[in-house]
Amino acid sequence: MGARPPILWLLLLVGTSSVLTAADGKKSYRGKSDGKWQCRNGFWFDPDGMQTDYKCESSGGKGSYGSNNGSDNGSDNGSDSGGDSGSDDSTMSRGRPKVLALHGGGGDGRMLASEMQQLVAANPSYEFVFPTAPESGLWMRDPPGGKGAPTTDPDWDAAARDELDRVVATQGPFAGIVGYSQGAAYVAVYLAHAPAGTFQFAAMFCGYLTRTHEGLLARVNEAAPFDSIPALIWMGGNDRIISNSMSREQAGVFASPTVVTSEAAGHVVPGTGDPTFDQVQAFFATHVATGTPVPPVVPTLTLAPSPAPTLDLTRVPTQLPVTTQTQVPSIDPFICDKACVSGLRARIATLEVQLKAAQVCSLRRGQRPLAPRD
Repeated sequence: MGARPPILWLLLLVGTSSVLTAADGKKSYRGKSDGKWQCRNGFWFDPDGMQTDYKCESSGGKGSYGSNNGSDNGSDNGSDSGGDSGSDDSTMSRGRPKVLALHGGGGDGRMLASEMQQLVAANPSYEFVFPTAPESGLWMRDPPGGKGAPTTDPDWDAAARDELDRVVATQGPFAGIVGYSQGAAYVAVYLAHAPAGTFQFAAMFCGYLTRTHEGLLARVNEAAPFDSIPALIWMGGNDRIISNSMSREQAGVFASPTVVTSEAAGHVVPGTGDPTFDQVQAFFATHVATGTPVPPVVPTLTLAPSPAPTLDLTRVPTQLPVTTQTQVPSIDPFICDKACVSGLRARIATLEVQLKAAQVCSLRRGQRPLAPRD
């Protein structure tokens, strides 16, 4: 759970009066009530009374927990330490297109990796990278004056922006960017900052626009629709933290977003049991980055030069019978080089001398001389 394991183990040893259930319904942590974190209406509230992203079931009054997601609640709220900084992608192999995944407010990378476990398993073609927000697990700190006094500083997210710039520079390139809750809200903010082409698609689960940070929202509105980047906007029909109208408002800053609503779901990242999971999966499958196609290798046939035919002139007799004609091989210029031609001509001259000598012998014997060949 990031930077808080000692507290978590201490709570496990002290008592088991309350249960923290992660949004995916799988992880539970028990801790003795100490009055700091409160379990009310099925959700954890931080010491400032801000509702967090995580559900709880109280069996003994107020519950407490040392590290859990901060509250988004439509206004970027959150609390406590986010845990590890950097990325938790040790189980991922290299060579696949990468997806940058941003956790909810007050959480950390490992927490979102657990929440997205089924989605990650269904997309083995991708490598998911889970950084942690630098300021107590928040991508955007709460306004100092509360929700009623929005910030106007366009650089309010400077720490988070610099951290993601570092991750993109050291672990990129990335094919896509996804976010959950406050992480989903920050997807649009970071897209407004990142150079065009940094990401090829974006997916947001239970997201919203940062209306409590007007300077950041102005950046978003100015950069929208982010070069018409393909976008998925997913929301749960029973989300009691981020309303569906807020998520639809975020969809409005994208050119042609794919909007998916799971009527029975709450404030969660959809898993395989969700009826809309196939739609989510289809979006990811459609946008698998294949990179630059490698042209097929055309096999080439290399022919070794054929050796020039050789003529064995040593077998030509030095004395020719007078009753037969001498067979002089013809010269083929296509298979006989200059040296070959010169040798043949010299041999022919020798044969001609021998032929004349044979003719003289024939005359002396009273035989008909042999006629020379053309």
